[in-house]
Amino acid sequence: MRDLILKMSISVDGFVSDLDGRNTWMFGADQEAKAWAVDYIWNASLHIMGSRSFLAMAPFWPTSTMAFAPPMNQIPKAVFSRQGADILGKAKVALDDLGAKAGNGQSAEPQPGAESWAKAYVASGDPAEESRR
Repeated sequence: MRDLILKMSISVDGFVSDLDGRNTWMFGADQEAKAWAVDYIWNASLHIMGSRSFLAMAPFWPTSTMAFAPPMNQIPKAVFSRQGADILGKAKVALDDLGAKAGNGQSAEPQPGAESWAKAYVASGDPAEESRR
């Protein structure tokens, strides 16, 4: 059995998002910290997330040119969702609208691995059993 490891960015005072609800701070200006985080993420064999995180990330990462984009796109995904496979349809709609997002760290073209968002494994059963699987 493999280890299940949580990698999450959180501020010293316990917040994931800033006062405006954004989390851009975690991609910060410290190049050494950013390089460490990207290397660490590359060690994952699967990104596991809930449906809200999945729906927030699926339209962003496929066209992102940020340093985090290659591992975020190229590593397979699993999404926990009671919506079942319908959640993948929502991700596909986001992928189909990619061309309108060029600029500000985004490309008009899908990046390598972009299709992995629409091919995520959907875990809709018991969370403990799905995690063991």
